[in-house]
Amino acid sequence: MLRIKEQKHIPALAVILTAVLCLSLSACRASDPAVQQPVGDTVQNITAVDSLPDLEELKSYGSLSSLDLGTLEPDPAYLEQVWALYPDCDIRFQVKIGGEIYPSDAVTVVSGNMSAEDVGKLYVLKSIQTVDARGSGCVEELKKFASDHPECVVCYSETLFDEEVSNLDTYLDLSDKRVRMPELKQA
Repeated sequence: MLRIKEQKHIPALAVILTAVLCLSLSACRASDPAVQQPVGDTVQNITAVDSLPDLEELKSYGSLSSLDLGTLEPDPAYLEQVWALYPDCDIRFQVKIGGEIYPSDAVTVVSGNMSAEDVGKLYVLKSIQTVDARGSGCVEELKKFASDHPECVVCYSETLFDEEVSNLDTYLDLSDKRVRMPELKQA
């Protein structure tokens, strides 16, 4: 179910025609799409209540300034399609990463059990500044994300000489370890 919060620039004739149409369709069920369809390019803000708005329906709107998906968790592909339609649209949503729920405007994500799929979800967090994924096993995906987002501090860890080492560490004490030169060169 969608609630249209605000409609602007509706000519008086369109309001009258809409009222006549609604009265003539009063026998229709409330869920009939003809009754709920907004008029042309008048939609400014939409709040999704039960399900994600259909992309075909969103395409019919001439403009859309905000889309509030509340507690719904859209997949990244859905969000990319909406942003392709309306690049300036402010989309509010939630995303589950490493078992934790983050809002769409999260600036920091901390998870020690992030999966490769979770790293893919980081791409839709447009305000992200810091990712602490130490302990997560998806190091290659995190490296790619860090490369794609140089403005974001991404921290992850790897095992080196039986020690967990963060990519942000600048010093590694190996004084109590026996390390062979070929291993050191490989590291």
